[in-house]
Amino acid sequence: YPDAGTGCTTLPFVVHAELNETATGIRVYESTDCTGRALTFPASDIHSFIGFDGRSFEPVG
Repeated sequence: YPDAGTGCTTLPFVVHAELNETATGIRVYESTDCTGRALTFPASDIHSFIGFDGRSFEPVG
């Protein structure tokens, strides 16, 4: 997702995978406002999460 910035980014669709090609970890949330249940992924990671509906994300770490 290009130029996501440093805050919460709401996605225009539900995601079930992430490809993080940055030096910073990311947290993917089920909500659209980066609150509640989330999954955290490290820098330089690719991952799928079929049973989880990602609707927003933010950098962590």
